[in-house]
Amino acid sequence: MRGKILIVDDDPNALRLVGYTLQVEGYEIVTAESGSEALMAVERERPSLVILDVMMADMSGIEVCHRLRSNARTAHLPILMLSAKGKVEDRVTGLKAGADDYVPKPVDPAELVARVEALMLRAARITPPSPGARFLAFLGAKGGVGTTTVAVNVALALVQQGKTVILADFHPYLGTVCPLLGLDPPHSLAELAQMEAHSIRPRDIEGRLVSHFTGLRVLGSDQIPPPEEHRDLTPPHAEVIMDGLSTMADCVMFDFPVHLTPTSQAVLSQCDFVALVTEPDPIALRCTKGRLTLLQQWGIMGELVGVVVVNRSSSVMMMTIGELQELLGAAIVGVVPPASEACLHALRQGTPLLLTQPDHLAARMLQEVAQRLAGERPAASSY
Repeated sequence: MRGKILIVDDDPNALRLVGYTLQVEGYEIVTAESGSEALMAVERERPSLVILDVMMADMSGIEVCHRLRSNARTAHLPILMLSAKGKVEDRVTGLKAGADDYVPKPVDPAELVARVEALMLRAARITPPSPGARFLAFLGAKGGVGTTTVAVNVALALVQQGKTVILADFHPYLGTVCPLLGLDPPHSLAELAQMEAHSIRPRDIEGRLVSHFTGLRVLGSDQIPPPEEHRDLTPPHAEVIMDGLSTMADCVMFDFPVHLTPTSQAVLSQCDFVALVTEPDPIALRCTKGRLTLLQQWGIMGELVGVVVVNRSSSVMMMTIGELQELLGAAIVGVVPPASEACLHALRQGTPLLLTQPDHLAARMLQEVAQRLAGERPAASSY
């Protein structure tokens, strides 16, 4: 395929005609029949170009164009407006709204193909090559320290910063990423494990992603225990999945269970940064030192790993950042203050803390953690 094109028109005949014209030229075609459907399709399908009708019932193509241009993730997406309104002032309005080209209907098929090819070529010339996704892993020092809560809220904070983000729940089953986001996906990561690793294609991975209304996409864990006859993910599966995900987002995050496997090692060893989540009590800190030792044996040390400290209770004796770093021998990239009531409220709502109470101190601290992790070298916390 030469690229994916989203065609938006509330006229089914126009959709079929334009779609067929471009499909025979080797383009993958997706369609939308309204402006609101188009905005959702852009988030879901990640097209290479949008062909946009101007006059639609629910939302004009001009408004759709404005919204795409105001979103950091779609600000540079090539847009071709195709409309029966062909006066000079109509074209000027469309181009001022952010369209890259404006073609009056009816358009000759050969001209349409030529204009699409020109826009795709121009976009390829001005878009710098993608370095691939940044891989971030979240791992608990022990169970019950709030690792998934941290991962989910950091993922949402990165989306709010304009990043495209995929969060993969690597719990074999009954992971809590989707429940925390209020999602009930029809597919899961476990389905990929049942396939031969060499047969997994990017479309197989993308087809198992579910979108949150914020734009965050999730590769969820199976929400029911597996049958007796099932296969777990293997290191070759992990390699193929990471390779596929690397082209689908700016940042790919992994939420890991406490029990680590060779597959966990395969993923963690390829991550740009591993965030170890812990609490400031003696038992958790001892487990943290053990985890850091294990990661060091796998070659994950120094600037590749840091610690996020979660305070669950205000009564816990808190060491200073300097004391914690000296004890653990690792950078502290964030300290999250107590937020038990706020987190409980978020859990009941099925909506993470960052969305239910964005001004809460814990939410602001998680946003700061996201800012640090988005950098090439997360700096130590200055709290």
